[in-house]
Amino acid sequence: MAIIVGKPAFQVSKAKALDYVFGYSIMYDVSDRGRRARKDPMFQGPDWFSGKRLDGAAPFGPFIVPKEFMTHPHDIHIMTRVNGVVKQDGNTSDMIYDVEHQVAYISSIMTLYPGDVISSGTMGGVGTARKPPGYLKPGDVVEITIDGIGTLKTPMAAMSQRPPTGNQ
Repeated sequence: MAIIVGKPAFQVSKAKALDYVFGYSIMYDVSDRGRRARKDPMFQGPDWFSGKRLDGAAPFGPFIVPKEFMTHPHDIHIMTRVNGVVKQDGNTSDMIYDVEHQVAYISSIMTLYPGDVISSGTMGGVGTARKPPGYLKPGDVVEITIDGIGTLKTPMAAMSQRPPTGNQ
């Protein structure tokens, strides 16, 4: 679930965190598990960036639902399907950190601005956790449905070249 910030937030308390949320949407946090991790002295631990930095790796939508229409973000059903087969089925009540905690924590380290998007994470069932691992391939279609928001449908394709930027 994506959390969309509605007003500048810095050092916000958990008790006030929802006051800074504009609304919610769906963000698909795609990871490219086939790339080799970079060997870079800046990355002493796991290099998550290499697998998440690709253009188009964060599909978003289909709508932003204002928080007034989702008054209880702690009890929302989320389901992910790959080619029509359910791979994840859970609820925001299963999140390790609730919306308030995420907004409070992130705003304790940096200022959040209107339009900033917090990708709140994923539930169990990711490809690397399955036996055997369930990696996506070109032609697969991933659908993420969040009750009250809709369904984000993402067809997978091999990236053979950098996508056009519109600046040509």
